[in-house]
Amino acid sequence: MITYRHTRFVISSLLFVLSLTTGMQRAFASNERRIAELQQRCISSMTSFNYHQLGVDASLMLRLLDESQQESRESGYANLYKGVAVMMGENATEARGYLDKALDTGWAVNNDSLVALTLNSLGIYEANVNSNLYLAQRYFIQSGEVADRCGFTLMKNGTRSNLASVAAELNDTTGITYAMESYRDALTQGWHHERSSAATILAKLYNLKGDTAVARIYIAVARNIVDSCGFEVNAELLLEEAVIEETAGDYDRAIECVRQCIPLLVGQRSHTLPDAYLQLGSLLLLKKDYPGALACAEDGIDACGRYAANLQLGKLYKLKADCFSKIGRPDSAVVYLRKANQQIENGHNLQMKHLENERRLMSEMDAKDKKAAVDRIRMSMQTRLILALVASVALLVIVIVVLVYNHRRRKRLYDSLVSKNQDSLALADRLRDEIEEMRNRSAVVFSNAALPDSDRDENDVTVKGKGISREKGARLFEEACRLMREERLYADPKFTREDLIERLGTNHTYFTQLIKDFAGTNFTQFINSYRIEEAIRILSDVSRKDYPLKSVCSDVGFGSTTSFYKFFQAATGVTPSIYRKTILEKSGEE
Repeated sequence: MITYRHTRFVISSLLFVLSLTTGMQRAFASNERRIAELQQRCISSMTSFNYHQLGVDASLMLRLLDESQQESRESGYANLYKGVAVMMGENATEARGYLDKALDTGWAVNNDSLVALTLNSLGIYEANVNSNLYLAQRYFIQSGEVADRCGFTLMKNGTRSNLASVAAELNDTTGITYAMESYRDALTQGWHHERSSAATILAKLYNLKGDTAVARIYIAVARNIVDSCGFEVNAELLLEEAVIEETAGDYDRAIECVRQCIPLLVGQRSHTLPDAYLQLGSLLLLKKDYPGALACAEDGIDACGRYAANLQLGKLYKLKADCFSKIGRPDSAVVYLRKANQQIENGHNLQMKHLENERRLMSEMDAKDKKAAVDRIRMSMQTRLILALVASVALLVIVIVVLVYNHRRRKRLYDSLVSKNQDSLALADRLRDEIEEMRNRSAVVFSNAALPDSDRDENDVTVKGKGISREKGARLFEEACRLMREERLYADPKFTREDLIERLGTNHTYFTQLIKDFAGTNFTQFINSYRIEEAIRILSDVSRKDYPLKSVCSDVGFGSTTSFYKFFQAATGVTPSIYRKTILEKSGEE
């Protein structure tokens, strides 16, 4: 039989869940503190296998939880505690309603730990109360899957032990695989209770397989763990040891083990009690203690009625019939043999009904699983969407901040460049006016020609050994500037260097050197500087804000807008359109 005493993993599991999910969630309200205290008491009751107290405390929890908390995690655990307490008592069939509520709550609040625990409890319920081992297997497998998904390793180990126990009840020795996995995990993790339990199951399965020697080794391992760790000897270990000793032919030792086991089971109000009475009765029958065997059969039948554990009822009727036959009461033997056959037939019909119900329940469970999976996926997608939106908004804010900062920085830069160009233009005009005024007032002409060769300016222009005085060069350059300024020669896009040379009456070589020495540039840069200067004047004139840039380009002598934009930006640091926009913004601010 599958029981909560079979291993202590459920108790440890509940402690794990409470520490993992809430840490008992510091409750400040008196009601919440009371609920937290009751949770701790429920765990204590589970540890001591005090199912009566567990039921009392679970009922108090359910009463304290108001309507708003009926779908809460606490409500789910309260129903689980209550279901376990009822299942281990005399009205086990009433446990199903509490366990179903606990399972529904677990799915609703998306608490995988609660779901895994409840599915495991439903497996125990189906195995012990409904004798439906196949459906129990289904629940245990599901419990293990959920436990594995949420990292609940202790629960996963427990479900393996329970699957191995179900296999043993079905005489299926392939359950050794589950039991061995549970044993190895418990050994690795240092879970002594779980390792003792797994060793006991392995002993049972190897005994079923016919390998009594190996079975004895594992039951000795389980015994050694219990003794070395100071644990109380549990009924399951004693009962299994009795089965192995019976197989080995040591009936006296087997009877001794079962007699030690029964008081422990009676104290626990365990569903395993009918198995113990059946085992002891069968041994006493072999020892020809017919009255003792008959008493065991009657006690076992009574236990089946009290604990709604009907799995062994047919065998107990058969044992009672054998006892009556041995003591010379054939009529009574026939009655109980008929009862045994009827129970076996009822069991067959019940099994068929279970199979039908199992198909229905499996369909419902699959639907719930799918719904839960869809809900988890939807929640995950919503969470990801929210995170993506938050990240997008944050990124958008950052981008906006950067753009605003860059815009303001660029604006300050443009304002600075425009101001510098305007200042430079004003300074050039002022210097030009001052030079013109000085020229008009002075009639003195400085010439280097009258000076001795030793006093000639070392900066005189020299071309291939032929010199031209600095004064003459200055006059030629000044004339070139005058023609550009007054006659606007630069405004003609087709005006060339040769045209200016011809107007100055000089030659190509002298002119090239002249521009280089006095302007520090070549002819293209020289003429474009005048074009850019006039463009700046036009663009700085607010009254001409609607004047097209193409017209500005042609007016100042550029043959193409590309060249205009290129040279303008190189000279001022901004494009013509930005320059005009900056001027207009400054004018508007002013």
